[in-house]
Amino acid sequence: MRNNFYPVIHVKNLQHAVDNAQVAFAANADGIFLINMGDTTKQVLQDAFETLCLQYDSNPDFSVGINYLTYLDQINISLPPKTLLWSDTMEGYSEEFKQLSLVETKFYAPFMFKYQNPMNDVPLKELENICDVITTSGDRTGIPPSLEKIRYIHNQVSKPIAIASGISAENVRQFKPYVRDFLVGTSIGYHDLIPEKVMELEGIIHE
Repeated sequence: MRNNFYPVIHVKNLQHAVDNAQVAFAANADGIFLINMGDTTKQVLQDAFETLCLQYDSNPDFSVGINYLTYLDQINISLPPKTLLWSDTMEGYSEEFKQLSLVETKFYAPFMFKYQNPMNDVPLKELENICDVITTSGDRTGIPPSLEKIRYIHNQVSKPIAIASGISAENVRQFKPYVRDFLVGTSIGYHDLIPEKVMELEGIIHE
């Protein structure tokens, strides 16, 4: 299994997103995920997303993803090809989202995700029919999930798994046999990606 590395950019404005995407691209990351930061408006996030989709459209090995940090029923799912869509919650899930598997969008669906009500979790077997990648996290930002949790999910599903919190150069190797995709922010620069840290983690994930 090839492991994939997606730095997470907490978007401040368009230029900030463009500059940080270039750091990830130069470090041979597999792509990026954009997420809103603080009072960043949905429009600023959307503008950055559309700009970067166009900028990297000719690079088939570099994908652009987005997390709106909102309910699924508030998301416009008319997304460009090759898009990666990640959500922290399954609130607002509808039949419409089952159609994501019919287009080129890859849906990263949450399971046992930080800050979410576990009552909203979709059972794993049902989630597999909805999504492309099952995405989990530790209990809070910057904290990785336990290895036991990852092994449990891995033993229950056939779809790839992603971790979206707490991954660093110090702990990533233990997860690599079970997890395909690593969505990383805090350890490589929460506000601005730090090139040296991005390159270090890329080297370990892709080794």
